[in-house]
This record gives sequence, structure tokens and C-alpha cells, in this order.
Amino acid sequence: MLDHVSADYLANVVVMLRATVGGAIWVPEDEDEAVFYQRCAHKDALIIPASRDVIPLIERLGKDGIQGLVGTTRGLPRPVAQNVFQPQLGDVASLLISSESSGVVIRDICGASWLAASEREVGSICQRAAWIAHVFQGLRLASAEAAGRPLDELNPSELIDWNNFGVDWAALALVLADASVPDRVLEEARGTAPSKTAGR
Repeated sequence: MLDHVSADYLANVVVMLRATVGGAIWVPEDEDEAVFYQRCAHKDALIIPASRDVIPLIERLGKDGIQGLVGTTRGLPRPVAQNVFQPQLGDVASLLISSESSGVVIRDICGASWLAASEREVGSICQRAAWIAHVFQGLRLASAEAAGRPLDELNPSELIDWNNFGVDWAALALVLADASVPDRVLEEARGTAPSKTAGR
């Protein structure tokens, strides 16, 4: 439904609500993630999903002197205002994995014994998952600079060494070589490996 809402209409809604909202107005461009954001937003804040590129909307409102706005948009980073955040793959996964409840969920699914044994071997499962995601996002961005195009064909599920919950560096090297990404990009990524059982 929001796909049919014009940018002018959204801008007018934000302007009208600004005076009645005590906290920030958060404008994500993803309607599905907006439902999640609403659950973690401050009680005085308001979420208004845009379902479109929020960058020109936030910039336009900023030029009109409207303050207390935050925007989130997906995609490769580009120069934007300081109140616009650009997670390449979306915020929900990042917020979920960094929350205290994520460990509870993993324990409920995998069992307390499995989680305790696994974390003795590799350290925090949540932190390790975040590191793997960080490696793959960094490689996508680095490949865009080094090879002239983003490495869209990275499939994390096929490039994880599940025996030690690390990156399968050998498989990843083949993918990067096929994409003509320089070896230094892979070596820089390997240098970020956690201290415990980083991978082979």
C-alpha cells in the first residue's frame, strides 16, 4: 500500500506529526522491518515507513528545518546526511543478533549443553556470527572497489566451515579468484579473524 504514497504526502505527514511526537521520527524504507523497529523504538519515538528511497525525503525535510529525524536505507553506502544510516543488508538481523535474547533463542533451539560446549571451542556464537557477516559484507564492498563491481554472488551458507563455525577460506578464495578480486582482499579479511578457532 505504501508503494502508492507519494514523497510529498510522506513529507507532509512527517511535518504534521513532528509537533506531536516527543522523540525522534524514524523513517525506514522497508515496511517489513518497520514492524520490528516499532517494537524496539523508544516510547516517545514514531516509526513512519517510506517504502521508497528515504535519502531525498530526509534531505528535503532537513532543508525545511525539520529536526529529530532518522532515516535508514539499504544498499551500497553513498554520501548522505549524518542522520541517515545505510546498512547494506538491513538492520533486523544486526539488532536481533546483538540483543541479549539472541543467546536465549540459540540455547532453546540447540540446547544448553551444545551452546556451552560450542562456546568453549569458538567463543561467543553471537559474536562469531556477527564476525562472519562482517567479513562477507567487507568482501562485497572491497570487491566493488578492487574489481569494479560488487560481489553479489557470495552465498554465506556455502562459504562457512560448519565444523568450527568459521569462514571456509579455501572455498572463498575460489569465488574471489573467479571474480578477479586481488589476493590482498582475502588476506585482509583473514586478518580480522577472531582469536579462537578462526577457520582453516
